Amino acid sequence: MNNAKVLITGDFDIPLHHKSINVIHLRTPIDNNDIIKHLVGVQHYIIGGPEFINDTIMSQAPQLKHVVVLGTGTNSFIDLEAAKTRKIKVDNTPGINADAVAEFALGTIILNIANSFHSRDGLLTGGWYQKPHKMLSEIKLGIIGLGNIGTKLIEKVSSISPSSKILYFSRTRKEHLERKYNLTFIDLIELVQECDIIVLCLEYNKNSHYIINAKILDSAKKGLMLFNFSNPKVVNPKDLSQSLKSGVVDFAFFDGYYEEWINNKGQQFDKYGLLNLGSDKFIATSHIAALTISVILRELEEAFTKVRFWK
Repeated sequence: MNNAKVLITGDFDIPLHHKSINVIHLRTPIDNNDIIKHLVGVQHYIIGGPEFINDTIMSQAPQLKHVVVLGTGTNSFIDLEAAKTRKIKVDNTPGINADAVAEFALGTIILNIANSFHSRDGLLTGGWYQKPHKMLSEIKLGIIGLGNIGTKLIEKVSSISPSSKILYFSRTRKEHLERKYNLTFIDLIELVQECDIIVLCLEYNKNSHYIINAKILDSAKKGLMLFNFSNPKVVNPKDLSQSLKSGVVDFAFFDGYYEEWINNKGQQFDKYGLLNLGSDKFIATSHIAALTISVILRELEEAFTKVRFWK
């Protein structure tokens, strides 16, 4: 790393042994211009904040040679084609956040099976929601994508609800996991036809872009609940909105949204209409699943290692 300048974004504390006169910590970036201002003279950029780095930003940082994304999904935080064109190396810290995201996913699923947030909203307006709900063991669970997060989620579900029926779809079969957790591998259409809940844990790329679309959603079992812990763009927003409004899909939860950070102007300006559907139909959170203190610390260690040994 020598005397190279390093910019780190993210609303967390940096351990003392990583601090130096060459480390700039932008805890909460205001906008793209704020990032551009702090990128002056920077060679290494560790992205732990909410930003997306496009070609315009990169064009204003001629000394930038290396970006490390804290997490796995690099294409959610930087334009990879632009980075390649500008010969900026892009790294990530894969696998470290899997356990935290799976834990968050499991908690979110259990809370929303009971329609907890709709119950809370009802209290605010004088209501008293008390519709009975199923237990996790009574629900047929489908998982799309059996990488680190999907595998961790299966492990957690199986540990607290061994009798749960779990089906999955993935690019490749994981027969060792099928044997270990009594999983069933089926194709995508069959998965949405069979399951009460679908959890998306797949990598976002050109093959998974809008993999959940009208064709898939129209085939879904009535009352399907959809939980997305991948890039929002694995689901076609217009098709999802229509399915939720028509009742084909009962509920959807996203950790992340199509318009993020400075592009999020709130429900009044949501062009997809999902944010206006109510908590009994759609809920989104701001990419918080992986933001645990222990995960951030481990990811920072990995990121600084990549910076030190960068060539």
